[in-house]
Amino acid sequence: MTEVTAATAGLTPFLVPLASATLLVTAGTWVLVRRDRRLRARTLRGGPPGGED
Repeated sequence: MTEVTAATAGLTPFLVPLASATLLVTAGTWVLVRRDRRLRARTLRGGPPGGED
């Protein structure tokens, strides 16, 4: 088990930035998809695409 721990400790400097980048990309994608769905729903209902004008 110490070999696995040592291997994980060796990868930590690589994994932390990778995990952070993955979280940022996921959050950005979620925001864009949500915004697109709102725009499509508003357009289908016949409302203004720019927002609540």
